[in-house]
Amino acid sequence: IDLTTASLPESAPALPEGVRVIVARTDAERRRLYEVQQASFADHWNHTHRSYEEYLERLEGQDADDPEGWWLLEVDGVAAAVCLLDESRADLGDGYVRTLGVAREFRGRGLAQLLLTRAFVHYRDRGRSGVQLGVDSTSPTGADKLYRKVGMAVLREIDAWALEL
Repeated sequence: IDLTTASLPESAPALPEGVRVIVARTDAERRRLYEVQQASFADHWNHTHRSYEEYLERLEGQDADDPEGWWLLEVDGVAAAVCLLDESRADLGDGYVRTLGVAREFRGRGLAQLLLTRAFVHYRDRGRSGVQLGVDSTSPTGADKLYRKVGMAVLREIDAWALEL
């Protein structure tokens, strides 16, 4: 999305009653982040289950990680969604949404759109001109439709094929 032309609110949208965004700083919060991410991507075609230790190593091992952008969204105290931002596109003047996932039982409530809008505002306020992410256009969740709905456009399309042996 081009943040210089996107219609965004002045500040991050208010959270609905019972909804809270936590910046995952503690081990307990990161474990909850891990659990929601694993659950929300379980039906993704290329999902690989990782142990918490492997997950944490990958999460913290990125050169471009942004721990202030490791968001866990709760609904009435229940971990419902995750949004992980990183700085891997900073040299292009953009922000990057590394991961956006909503647990199955919380889908269809606008939580992903809420997190995306907050990410757009976050990066706009950091002076970025755009935000990028990658998506499986055949995702059973219809994620690509959500991204178009919030104003994102396809920058690059990659065809991937797999043969199960």
